[in-house]
Amino acid sequence: MDSPLNLPNFFIIGASKAGSTSLNYYLDQHPEIRMSDEKEPGFFQNNELYSKGLQWYSSTFFSGPAYPAMGEATASYLYYTLSAERLKQLPRQNQRFIVMLREPVKRTYSQYWHEVRKHESRYFSEALKDEDDLIKSDRHVIFEHPPKSIYLGRSLYFSHIDNYLKHFRREQLLIIFFENLKRNPDHVFNQIFEFLDIGNHPINTDLIHNYGENPLLQLRINKFKNSPIYRKFLRNVVPETIKAKLRNRKIRVISGKMEGTKEAYPKMRLRDQQFLKDFFKEDIQNLKMILTKKETEILPNWIK
Repeated sequence: MDSPLNLPNFFIIGASKAGSTSLNYYLDQHPEIRMSDEKEPGFFQNNELYSKGLQWYSSTFFSGPAYPAMGEATASYLYYTLSAERLKQLPRQNQRFIVMLREPVKRTYSQYWHEVRKHESRYFSEALKDEDDLIKSDRHVIFEHPPKSIYLGRSLYFSHIDNYLKHFRREQLLIIFFENLKRNPDHVFNQIFEFLDIGNHPINTDLIHNYGENPLLQLRINKFKNSPIYRKFLRNVVPETIKAKLRNRKIRVISGKMEGTKEAYPKMRLRDQQFLKDFFKEDIQNLKMILTKKETEILPNWIK
């Protein structure tokens, strides 16, 4: 007979670049909470992993004893209809979801520089224009996996939460805010503990759990690697040792308290800021309409 499965009974499903990594480790301090052995398992959005089944998922990411609150944090679950449909197959008591949102303009810009660290070589305004055209041609792309719209699409919070509400009841979702986690962490933790039906417990928020890199340098490297002169001529003559350095260039620049963290990338151009504010305005207004009374007790300025 198979042993009982250790499965999460709550999920942090988003938003990306909105503090989910820190929240994962903060909650893991609570004696009644057990977060997955690996952050961001991505099981419910990855076809290959999902095909291995819940037994594999349980033994791989939740080995050991069960806790009253078992959690998984994969910040991209929010964006995919496929993830919602698969999560719907879990027992009803396992279907609780925490969504942490960040001011959408800042989230979008943070996502861009995160992608620059990997492969993005377009300027920010170019990337916005490309995605704006894509969404105008087919808005459904914001729900697709693999993702096609990670800057604009991932900041359309209402659209994604509304998509989840086609599969789950409103009381199964708790919406919290990144800005409140920075400025009023105890308030946010109390919201979460009440949602999970566990007791209060002090949480140490002194450390963030992500680090940044030198973004402008990485953007220049990406542009160089995508330039015609490199692709046509230099790629075959550049030594492998230099190529490895271009692939793996990582410079740690951020560490310290969450409250005092400063972004490590340049200021956004005013024109881009205004475009984003206009783009997200309707979505923010719709988001305000679905917030519960408790979720509106303390609101960040961007949604008031």
